Amino acid sequence: MSQAPVWIEYLSAFLTPTIAVTTVLIALQQYFLARSKYRFDLYERRSKVFSETQLFIKDAVLSANNTTERLKDFQDKTIDRYFLFGVEINKNIDQIEEYTENLALLNLRCSQEREGGNKEIEEGFSKEFIDLSIKCTELYNGGNIEVFRPYLNIKVK
Repeated sequence: MSQAPVWIEYLSAFLTPTIAVTTVLIALQQYFLARSKYRFDLYERRSKVFSETQLFIKDAVLSANNTTERLKDFQDKTIDRYFLFGVEINKNIDQIEEYTENLALLNLRCSQEREGGNKEIEEGFSKEFIDLSIKCTELYNGGNIEVFRPYLNIKVK
């Protein structure tokens, strides 16, 4: 029987711990990669809801003619919001939906009163319409961003 050199015995003794350490390092890398992918996917889904919300507000202010189809389309595109965000975002989006519905309704009433020739009522609706347009514009220009900021880590200069 031949005796193995000492260095081979040392190498064979360190083989098991080396494999264990390598396995742990690979597992850690996979964990960090999976965590990064999860965060990116979550950001991507949240970003989509934010973009759709901003587009919806912009359309509401510019056209003031949000139809029920447009509202339904917006709700379909942002249905994930209940799972992706906290209560404050959902309340914010509900408020946006309410504002835009009221904006479209006021626009319709203004045009009806304009056609009917009732100037006094038309002016009242016009003032409400302008106030609501300003609220929607404020949401579009910054209020909405502030609400979404903690979820999207948005940095505004």
